[in-house]
Amino acid sequence: MIQPNYTEKSLIPYSADYAFQVQRLESIKHNLILDLKCTKRMRVCLFCKSRYKTYLFFLSLFFLLSTLACCLFFQRNDYGDLWSLKVINDFKQHGFTFLFLATNFSWALVYRLLSFFFSFSILATITAFICSCRVFFTSAFFYVVTIKRFTHSSIHTVLWYVLLNAAIVFADVIFFTESQKFHSATKTKDFKLLTVRYCLFFAFYLCTVVFFLYRQLLIAVSVF
Repeated sequence: MIQPNYTEKSLIPYSADYAFQVQRLESIKHNLILDLKCTKRMRVCLFCKSRYKTYLFFLSLFFLLSTLACCLFFQRNDYGDLWSLKVINDFKQHGFTFLFLATNFSWALVYRLLSFFFSFSILATITAFICSCRVFFTSAFFYVVTIKRFTHSSIHTVLWYVLLNAAIVFADVIFFTESQKFHSATKTKDFKLLTVRYCLFFAFYLCTVVFFLYRQLLIAVSVF
C-alpha cells in the first residue's frame, strides 16, 4: 500500500501557456472574457461561446410565449382589438411622452428595471426568467393584435414593422442574458469596471428599445 509523504514538496514547473489556458477557462466559466493575450476575434468567439446556450434558452422561451399569445388572441380577440386601439389613440392624443409610456407600457419598464437591479444579487437567474416571461408574452401579444391590421398595407411597411419587432426581441434576449450572467462578475476583481460597463449597456439598451417602440407606433398609426 502506498503511503503519502507529507515531508517533501513537489515542484511543478510554471508554464505560461498552461496558465493562460486556465485563465481562459475561468473567464468562460464566469462569462468574463478578460484575457489580454486574446485577439479581438478570439475574444468575441469566446464571449459568444460562454453565452450561446442562454441565448438559445431565451429565444426558445420567446417563441413559446409567442405561441401562447397567439392562442390567447384567438380566444379574446375583442380584448386585443380594444387594447391596441386604446394604445394608438393615446399615442395620437398625448404623443410619445412619459405619460403615454407610464399609462400603456409601464409594465415594460418595471420588469426590465427589476431584472437590472436583481442582476447584482443571487436572484439574478430567477428574476431574469420571470421578467423575461412577462416582457416576451406582452410584447408578443401586442405584436399579434397590431400586425393583423397590416393586411392591406404595402410589403415594405409590413417588412419594416416586422424588422422593428425582431430588433426589440433581439435586444431583449441580449439584455436578459447579460442580466442573468452578470452576478458571476461580483466574484471578480474587475467588478467596479464591469458594473460601469453594465450600467452603460443597460442605458443604451433601454434607449434603443424605446426608440424602436416609437418607430413601431408611428407605423401603426398610419395603418389604424
